[in-house]
Amino acid sequence: GSGGGGIRMQSAADFNLITQSTMSGGGGGTGGGGNPNGTPGAGASVIQAASNEIVSSFVQGSTAVFVSGSTGTVVDSSRLAGTGSSGVGLGWTGGGVGLSAASNVVGGGIEGKGILLEGGGSGLIRLSTNTILAGSKYGVYVGTQAGGAQLWLTSNTVVSNNVSAVDAYGIYLDGLRSGATIQNNGVFFRSSGGMAAMVRSAFYARTSSGVV
Repeated sequence: GSGGGGIRMQSAADFNLITQSTMSGGGGGTGGGGNPNGTPGAGASVIQAASNEIVSSFVQGSTAVFVSGSTGTVVDSSRLAGTGSSGVGLGWTGGGVGLSAASNVVGGGIEGKGILLEGGGSGLIRLSTNTILAGSKYGVYVGTQAGGAQLWLTSNTVVSNNVSAVDAYGIYLDGLRSGATIQNNGVFFRSSGGMAAMVRSAFYARTSSGVV
């Protein structure tokens, strides 16, 4: 139903593997993180759980895959579709420890984010060989992570928006002071459209440091 979620793994629902599956959330929720108890309309939610994997699957919802306060989550070789204008493909929040997202095709809403890494995360955070489709305001958005977090963004392809009424950022770092390794990524503006007075930036770092 409207705002309903798909699959949910929560509170000691550990060591699960979901593969070759289709998961769909309702359309009534809003994209993004910020709520450690879940985002209404998420296609798949992993909340305060450990060592869960979503592989070779199709997931859609206001936030396609929502991860909060979890350890060692893996999202691999899947299609993640964030629906609605504020939709998010992959949202990570709630001070999680360790995330690996690789070889996914990800899309979000026109005011949303392809991949959202909200603040407070720790451990190894690895995004590699993902393709972020055109259509999101932010391809990859990274907030302030915990001290000692190791962020790797490698070999991702971000196709950024070129809609005249919306700012567009390929990779956006907002207050990231724990440092990051960012290499071999490609950010492309491929669609035609007027820029007007809006911002177009392949890489944008705001009050961030330690990036190599």
